[in-house]
Amino acid sequence: SLPAEPDRPEVRAALGGNQRGLWRFAEDSRMFIYYLAQPLPDGPGVLYLTSVSRRTVRALYDLRFQMLKLTLILAAVAALMGLWLGWRFVNPLIKIQQRIGAYLRRPQGPAPTSLALKRKDEMGDLSRGFQELVDRLRQQQEQAAGTAGDLAHDLKGPIATVSATAELLQSASTPLDEERRQTLASSLADSARHMNRSVEGMLELARLDQSLGSAERTAVDLEQLLRRVVGEIEADPRAAGVKLELHIETAAGAASAAGVLGVEQQLERLVRNLLDNALAFCESRISVTLGPNDGALVLTICDDGPGVAEGNRDKVFVRFFSSRPSDDGAGLPGTGLG
Repeated sequence: SLPAEPDRPEVRAALGGNQRGLWRFAEDSRMFIYYLAQPLPDGPGVLYLTSVSRRTVRALYDLRFQMLKLTLILAAVAALMGLWLGWRFVNPLIKIQQRIGAYLRRPQGPAPTSLALKRKDEMGDLSRGFQELVDRLRQQQEQAAGTAGDLAHDLKGPIATVSATAELLQSASTPLDEERRQTLASSLADSARHMNRSVEGMLELARLDQSLGSAERTAVDLEQLLRRVVGEIEADPRAAGVKLELHIETAAGAASAAGVLGVEQQLERLVRNLLDNALAFCESRISVTLGPNDGALVLTICDDGPGVAEGNRDKVFVRFFSSRPSDDGAGLPGTGLG
């Protein structure tokens, strides 16, 4: 309620060269302060002093119990708030850490208990991110183990052939005739080619797994891609005498069949692989159809060849499986990675 210091009467008097003191009282008369304004002896200015009476200290002393109660209440509220924050935020983090730690101590054991929390806040988003990370790591682990098992299974045959041929050569007591020698050499060469194809296929698979995950997706016009690839296949000498039909079906009111978001180079490779297989085994006709179907875009490649044997139809999507007849005349070794 006081004015600024230069506007107070005692200060104005001191600026005029006169010392002046003044008592001021609070409205309840329990607090009063003495103000003294003293002119400076060696230049312009004022020494301004205040002194609080003991009654003021007593007024604060009377409030000690209220201050104590307020302090205790604030301490209790802070403790409850700390417990709530710990239960709300720290406890879920501890649970996630414990589950991840248990899984890391037994990496070959069962998958950890779900880390995703049924919460819609940032903690729930974090837990779902952890769960997605664990799922992807688990999937990569299973894929790596499956790939190693597939490769080992694929190499068993040629390794057994090489081992048996080596034992035969070591145990032969007499020199082998030319026909027998050619048979063994051919068997070794076939086994070497098989193992080489498997190793190259494994390396290619590893490169694809690594590159496709981070490759940039672009809008790909499958109709144009098919027309380009089919035109190149028609110009292939192997396609002489083969009727190659291309059918593009468009939805009502659409300008083209449709486009997809993907890696154009790999999509083109997929189409070429399918057409190469069809060209290798067909008799006289290959049909390529692209069109929408219930919100999806379906590509179908059919040929009039012998097809996949009944016993192999459940194996064609197993990596490294191949069942090309040796006399197919196509000259295209199979790796099962098409």
